[in-house]
Amino acid sequence: MTEDKLPDPNAEAVKQESVVPTKTKMLWGLVVTVLVALIAGPLTEITKHFLNPNVPAPPPVVRVEAPPVKVEAPPVRPPTTALSRVTGNQNVTGNTVTQGAGSIAQLGGTGNTAIITVPVSRVLSDEKLAIFTDELKKSGSGMLRVVFGSSADDVFPLSQQLCTAARQASWGWACPTSRTSSMGADAIADGLQCYAEDWQASDAAAFKRAIKAAGLSCTYHPSAYDFGGVIFGGTGGVTVVIGSPTR
Repeated sequence: MTEDKLPDPNAEAVKQESVVPTKTKMLWGLVVTVLVALIAGPLTEITKHFLNPNVPAPPPVVRVEAPPVKVEAPPVRPPTTALSRVTGNQNVTGNTVTQGAGSIAQLGGTGNTAIITVPVSRVLSDEKLAIFTDELKKSGSGMLRVVFGSSADDVFPLSQQLCTAARQASWGWACPTSRTSSMGADAIADGLQCYAEDWQASDAAAFKRAIKAAGLSCTYHPSAYDFGGVIFGGTGGVTVVIGSPTR
C-alpha cells in the first residue's frame, strides 16, 4: 500500500525564494551591460582620437609681438629774440638797441633812442708819429716830461710814443717806464693837459706844432707843472699829463 505524501509548503516557498534572486541578478547584469556599452563607446572614440598618430597635432601657438612705439619729443623752439618794439608803462615804446662799450644816453619818452659813444684811441699811427717826431726835431733841443693822469687803456702806449719821439729828436725826457710808474704826486685829468712856463720858447712852440700836426688835442697851461716839490729835468720845457680820453 502506497503512502501518499502531502506536498511540503515550506519547500515551495524555498523554491520561489531562490528563483527571485536569480531573476534580479539577470536584470542587474543586463543593466550593467547596457551601461558599459553606452560608456565604452565614447571612451573608445576619445582614446582613438588622442592615440591615433594620423590625427594632426594642433597648430603651434605663435607669439606676435607688437612693434615698439617710437615716441618723438616735441621740437625745441629756438629762443625768442628781442622784439624790435616794446610797449611799457604810459605807452612808452622803444626800438631795438644794440649795446656796446662806452656811455649810453637815453633820449625822449616815445621812440627812445640809445646813443652809444666809444672813446677813440689816441695812440698815433706810424705816419702820425713820424710827423710828430719831425716837428720836435725842428727845435733842435728841448725837454719833455710825461705824467699819467688816468688808467685808460691808451695812456701808457701814447706816453711811450711821445717819449720815443723826444729821444729821436734829441730832447731830454722824463717818462714812465711801466703802467704803474709814478711821477711825483698822483694826477687825475681828462684829455691831454700841457704845461710850460713860456709857450713862445723854441721847444714849447715846436711841441705845440707837433701836437697839432699829429691830430692830437691839448689844453695848454702857461705855468710849470707842480710835481709836489719834485723836479724832473729842471723847470723849463714841456710837461704833458695824459688823462682819460674825452668823449
